Amino acid sequence: MMVVAVGSLSYFGWQITQQSIAGTDVVQVQETAQATAAGLKVGDAATLKTRAYDRESAANSQVAATLYVEEWNGQGGGVGDFQLIEDATAMSASAATSTATSVGAHLKVCSFDSTYYGNCDEVLVAKETKPISIDSFAHVGSGSTAVKLTLYDSGSALTVNNLTLGSGQTDALDYLRLEVNQSNKAFNFKMLAFDLGATNNITNIEAAGNLAFEGLSGASGSLTESSVVPRRLRSALDYVFIVDSAIMLHEWEVLKTSSLSFQAESGQNPYEDLTIYVIDESRFKSVQGATANRILVGVETDADSAADVGASDQTLTLSLN
Repeated sequence: MMVVAVGSLSYFGWQITQQSIAGTDVVQVQETAQATAAGLKVGDAATLKTRAYDRESAANSQVAATLYVEEWNGQGGGVGDFQLIEDATAMSASAATSTATSVGAHLKVCSFDSTYYGNCDEVLVAKETKPISIDSFAHVGSGSTAVKLTLYDSGSALTVNNLTLGSGQTDALDYLRLEVNQSNKAFNFKMLAFDLGATNNITNIEAAGNLAFEGLSGASGSLTESSVVPRRLRSALDYVFIVDSAIMLHEWEVLKTSSLSFQAESGQNPYEDLTIYVIDESRFKSVQGATANRILVGVETDADSAADVGASDQTLTLSLN
């Protein structure tokens, strides 16, 4: 039985080359005399074996996550390059999950669902080896305290989330502090956003700047203002700030924003509470056009009625007066 190995330029009798065609990386696998002598031919039946492990648990436990496998069909760039040969398959928490494929196939193996963030591995079916291990990360799920959100002003945590802001005035809070408030859980931070409500008189919010990280993984990043608003929240969000690459916060790790600045309209005082959103990023299966059935990454699905992915949005209310 043939199973999957990570590909390289020359591997057990196959010559594997990669080139760019119309901006698309294309992997080609050619048989050599060595492969023929060994009785291994491109296209022969093979089996992919996959296990998923929760890297948030102290024991790195194998988990029954959900498996997706894309197989490249060699047609070049465009629609139809990949097909799903595993589509939301429930994995085992003890045994390896087997997927029928073929020698020489180029695969993208992913694991994610409503409980776990998961990585994707790209592999070439080449020779007998150990099962593929996919890193998964149990996320915080839902709940108001899943990620602890705390506003700081003048060096201290606010006990009451209130900011006094008169007509035409600008004032700032020190920062917003995010902490994963559950053991063995993660939050993949991507976006900070603000909902002003229907009658709030705030005319500008500034939250761009470097993020301060406290944790073992040494993450870093900065927030920049974005005009891209999640479709499911278009009627709510007024200001959006994103980090280029999502930052995975693990148990008890902390992320601090730069200062949060608020400006009120001249002639009127703000009098309606605003809501701060902290939004994560996760993988999802696309259903639209050229990317249909591909595994993508984002803060929501691309379905006509976009849905949240990963953990639930985390929110905090700030009162302005």
